[in-house]
Amino acid sequence: MSYRVGDTLFTQSAAPATIVGKDEIKGTAKYDKDFKAFQVSSRHGLLNGMEPESRDEFNAIMDQVSENKDNALRVESLRNKIEELSVDPKNFRLVQYLDGEVRHLMNVKGVKPRYFSIDEFKAK
Repeated sequence: MSYRVGDTLFTQSAAPATIVGKDEIKGTAKYDKDFKAFQVSSRHGLLNGMEPESRDEFNAIMDQVSENKDNALRVESLRNKIEELSVDPKNFRLVQYLDGEVRHLMNVKGVKPRYFSIDEFKAK
């Protein structure tokens, strides 16, 4: 598996660590075992596989959404942001992660929005 800067890995002792650098020539990754650094980098979940720029944008979006305490409004604002970002194909991975957050919020908090959009070929 290829790690990216900002990804989380778990050491042999199962302690979380954050990738802070890579040497592509040697094929090595440098990681930080500081738990506080891990908590900062993964404050909205594990985001492995996401480009650092997209990770920053994801965290900024989730920070803004988390400020609202009403779960229904959180879901609605995330869905609006997903709709806005999905126009650009470069945001595909970011949209996938945001969609996962919406689904998680809906399932954990019991939020059931009135309207949904689905791919008509997946509708049964």
